[in-house]
Amino acid sequence: MADHHGQAHSLRNLGIVYTRQTHYDQALACLRESLTICQELGDRRGEASSLHDLGEVYQRERRHDEALACLQESLAIRRELGDYHGQIESLRELNMILRALGRSEEALTHGLKA
Repeated sequence: MADHHGQAHSLRNLGIVYTRQTHYDQALACLRESLTICQELGDRRGEASSLHDLGEVYQRERRHDEALACLQESLAIRRELGDYHGQIESLRELNMILRALGRSEEALTHGLKA
């Protein structure tokens, strides 16, 4: 019997390692596969984590629209789950991107949205 949760977790960890090594194509492939598995399993916490990590890779590649979309989706799931630590993590990344894009006013109010 396959351990799909373990597989998704391992793929996510590989994606993180590839990100740190700046092998972004490999990171994206691993993280997308992790996301797909988590979605198929209904693992919302894993889905939020994979989306967050995808957002970080997109941010490093300066693909800001994709980064924002992933991080906003991650934040929404984390709010749904009541994961306050995860929300802070997602908000921190979102605000860094928004400030870098010169959208400081949006960055200041982003965390107040429900």
